[in-house]
Amino acid sequence: MRNILILSVLALTGVFSSGCLIFPESMPYVYEGNQVDISSWEVGSETRESILARDTPSAIWEDGNTFIYHWRDSSSGASIVVFGYGTAADSHIGRTWTKRFVLARFDEGGVLQNAWSGNKRSTFSSLMQTVYGPYIRRSNDRKKTKAKADILVRLIIDVDGEVIEKPFDYLKIQKAGFTTVGDYEDVKLKSIKGKYRETGWFVLKADPGDLLYLLILKKKRGKIYLPIYHPPWKVDVPEAPLVYAGTFHYESSEPGSRFVNCDEVLDETSLARQVAAEIYPEEDLTVSLAERHEGPVRIRTPLAWR
Repeated sequence: MRNILILSVLALTGVFSSGCLIFPESMPYVYEGNQVDISSWEVGSETRESILARDTPSAIWEDGNTFIYHWRDSSSGASIVVFGYGTAADSHIGRTWTKRFVLARFDEGGVLQNAWSGNKRSTFSSLMQTVYGPYIRRSNDRKKTKAKADILVRLIIDVDGEVIEKPFDYLKIQKAGFTTVGDYEDVKLKSIKGKYRETGWFVLKADPGDLLYLLILKKKRGKIYLPIYHPPWKVDVPEAPLVYAGTFHYESSEPGSRFVNCDEVLDETSLARQVAAEIYPEEDLTVSLAERHEGPVRIRTPLAWR
């Protein structure tokens, strides 16, 4: 009773002093992905269509015979609700997240052959080797394989009608594709020094022939990142050393707010050619603009891995 009273006092104090209310949570919480329970799946009789109708996968292999599910969950933590301007924002703090996966394999007739679940990346990679050994090189060989395409992209953030410099201070980028097995991981951006970086230009590596998916996250409170709830952007990576994938235009959702929503991908090919001519004077620029993608990530084997 005494602990409940203390928590109540602290909560009320937070509301009146800073507009925040903190609730302890013991319930499970799922974040980033679709949670599935394979115990109800019947191997040998369950079909691809029946599972797809109940549980949408995170990713589907190019032949359509493998479904991959990714999600993160937590059993306990706290929820903080911030009030202001007639709205409330909810976030979860003090939680330990576990990354989980399910891999489902179907035969050519669409009947479920097997399903595996786990929470370790090493176990997942081992299963993918078992299912797609001919298509996936061993880890040592993969480390020696260098991506052959530089993807040139620009970010523009429009806050209250004014384009801000250094958009990387506000946004974070994740990617999914063949090498991530359909899961989203942080992008290692190639730094572009000077004026181009300050105006939002960056480069990321990709394999020609891959389908690359980009997810833009909003950076907030240091290392806490909140997703912008839009479908990812898909880039069909052509067989070329240098590719321009477009200019991602973001703007504030309300006056005085740093929260941004993506409106569109702009075609600034002429400007991209000027940037490329200075940074990559010996390479021709190929254009493959990003498009919105709905539904599961489609994993396609890059040209060099086929």
